[in-house]
Amino acid sequence: MPIKKNAMNAPDRLGISKVELLYLIVFHKLTTRSMGSKDLIDAIKLELATFDQRRHLSHIYDVLQSMESFGWIADQDGRGRDKTFGLTTTGREKMHWFESTYLETVNKIYTMTKHFVLYIQGDPTYPAPELTNEEIKLLNRLINVKHTVRYLFMDMLKEHRETGVTGKQFLETMEKTHRWRVDDSYLYQLLRAIEGPEGWVVGKWDDERKRNSFYYRLTSAGERIMAIEGENTSSLMKDVMKYTGNILRLFGKRSVKEQGTSGSQTAISEYEKDGVNLGSIHSFSDTPIILPN
Repeated sequence: MPIKKNAMNAPDRLGISKVELLYLIVFHKLTTRSMGSKDLIDAIKLELATFDQRRHLSHIYDVLQSMESFGWIADQDGRGRDKTFGLTTTGREKMHWFESTYLETVNKIYTMTKHFVLYIQGDPTYPAPELTNEEIKLLNRLINVKHTVRYLFMDMLKEHRETGVTGKQFLETMEKTHRWRVDDSYLYQLLRAIEGPEGWVVGKWDDERKRNSFYYRLTSAGERIMAIEGENTSSLMKDVMKYTGNILRLFGKRSVKEQGTSGSQTAISEYEKDGVNLGSIHSFSDTPIILPN
């Protein structure tokens, strides 16, 4: 079944509205210098393009007028029709409010998707961040849970080809390795859909009489489909990386501090030194990616 990447839903799913995205762009542009309204609007359009989004000129004007009425930005010149906008003290306070509200969560989502992408590429060393239950729910709204779980499960079956793996073992490993979890009922429902002699996995009780543990093994069909499942899962993860990475870039280096291993790493330096080539991936678009049912 073709799955489409939805550019319109991505910001809202992250909890940042379309108007708030414009606020962030304006704050980002005016952080270090004032800008004439024409130059600022051109810069806003270029920034929106990095998110694969566009806004009508009248909408951008409305947002600038709203920010001016809120006292976040002000005309620094006061002469002529082309205003020269700069950030006010109130605007900087609002900018820091956005940082305290969104920055840590966006950084965690970015880091988690990078963890998955590198894991699929064969690097299991990049650590996953510890997410709250609400952050896991948010992550699940952004990624394709079904295809991610199926790939991770088949990958574990391939690693334990001789012994097989139980659903319980997989759930424990997933939480330990990826700090991510799904309900066991969801997992078993998913596995029933791909289980069978012609399916991707087969299952068997360790003892047909006692039925203590049910072990799954990878089929030849499952092994063949793994590469496709991994590639498509990785592509969708990279889209989330690109979007959240651009959000982190808008926040800049103003108030992000290194918190050591117990907290989130410096968001922007992490994004800038990233080893994943985001420039070669698809961005949010309506281009379908073909995924197996």
